[in-house]
Amino acid sequence: MSKNNSQQKAWEREYQEPAFISLHDKPQSEVMKFAQWLKKDGAAYLGKNILQDPDRVEPLRLLDLGCGNGRNLVYFTENYHAEGWGIDFSPTAIAHARSNKNDLRITYTVASIGDDAAYASFQDNSFDIIMDITASNALYEGERDIYLREAFRTLKPGGIMMVRSLCLDADKNARNLLEMSPGPEPGMYILPDQLIAEKVFGEEEFRDRYGEFFNIIELTKPSGYQRWAEQSFKRRYIVAYMQKK
Repeated sequence: MSKNNSQQKAWEREYQEPAFISLHDKPQSEVMKFAQWLKKDGAAYLGKNILQDPDRVEPLRLLDLGCGNGRNLVYFTENYHAEGWGIDFSPTAIAHARSNKNDLRITYTVASIGDDAAYASFQDNSFDIIMDITASNALYEGERDIYLREAFRTLKPGGIMMVRSLCLDADKNARNLLEMSPGPEPGMYILPDQLIAEKVFGEEEFRDRYGEFFNIIELTKPSGYQRWAEQSFKRRYIVAYMQKK
């Protein structure tokens, strides 16, 4: 079995019997913070509030990479003049998303965000906003090349990409996992019970990797908690707001 297939099967098991993900319909807190940033600091940076632009005729177009049950897309389409597209490689996650979308303007696809085929129906410069909420951590390097290239291609000039990624800096749990349960590539570990591989970034590596394609407007490293094996572990994240070069 390929690394990619193993990863997809592991995530499908997780969505069928969740150990650390949540399937409720409340948007993630970082997504709501991102919306507030777009309306305030982002508006100052971009010259307008793209979420509430009175001159906008066409809906804002959003792509959620690794959309899970679609709760973040639902938040944007319910609260703003927007339509969304979501990609996730778990059929169970997409089944949840399709059952919860309430006829909103959202299109869901079962695919890997590290596969060219996931983006085949999208034209160049298609999206105003792309979000990746701790999804690309599941990618291997060859897949990450595709994900970055396609995010760049499909984002409109001047468009915004928001990424939340697992952070290595000052995260003792990440360092313990890298030492005790190393993954198949540098900077990857395997969650022992779920057998899910995750990539964790230091800030310097993140800036180097994403900076090839995007100008990083703002980067923060908030803390949060990740639950597995019936325990909660403190984790650090990189949250970056970026603009297409």
